Amino acid sequence: MIAISAIVVGIAVDFSPLDPIKALIWSAVLNGVIVVPIMVAMMIMASRRKIMGEFTASRWQVVLRLGRDRRHGRSRDRHVRADVAKHENLVIQTKLRSVRERPVAAC
Repeated sequence: MIAISAIVVGIAVDFSPLDPIKALIWSAVLNGVIVVPIMVAMMIMASRRKIMGEFTASRWQVVLRLGRDRRHGRSRDRHVRADVAKHENLVIQTKLRSVRERPVAAC
């Protein structure tokens, strides 16, 4: 449904007198205005221990927007992959514990 809507909007813009370059510039301006409150909301959420747990951003990270991987010289992708792997291991361990704790049916 979303793809069909995008196609219809694209066809409508194609037949409109709208200049595509001006539309591109104004979309970039709009993006620059919209991204500020989104970034503020993300930094507020990143600084809350209740939401982020052990991955809470410190005050300096919030103020300077520096990730801990930049401080330590690590690549962001490697750090994210490690976090995902840690989460997957926790999920697997939890599932294994639940399987081990199930009572065995008598034959």
